[in-house]
Amino acid sequence: MIPIAALLFFAAAAPAPPAGASAFEAARKIAVANAKTAQGRKYQSVFAKAFSESQAGELGRCVERQSAPDLSPFEALAEIAANGSVEAVLVRPETNVAVCLRDSIRRHAFPRPPRPRYWTSTTLRLSH
Repeated sequence: MIPIAALLFFAAAAPAPPAGASAFEAARKIAVANAKTAQGRKYQSVFAKAFSESQAGELGRCVERQSAPDLSPFEALAEIAANGSVEAVLVRPETNVAVCLRDSIRRHAFPRPPRPRYWTSTTLRLSH
């Protein structure tokens, strides 16, 4: 299995994206800003633990499934519903490993966020 070298997490609520901004950049900007709040920092640590537990094995399987896995760092944004289900997942860049993990994240539930439609951001750096 490929170890996860570093995971960085940010959590945020998701107001409407600003006009002209891509969906990814708008969600990321909100996540970074809200991660600086006390509520965001608290959820960040809870989400990070749940993400690591549910996705580390999936990440390894995603790497193994690729004939030429792209191990470039990538960021995954997930919109978490009030009940912890995943409403949307965006990844950038869309490498073969990132797209595979995106599909796995969509199938998992996470701890209930402080508010409905809560965006989280995870940066993954893979090592050989």
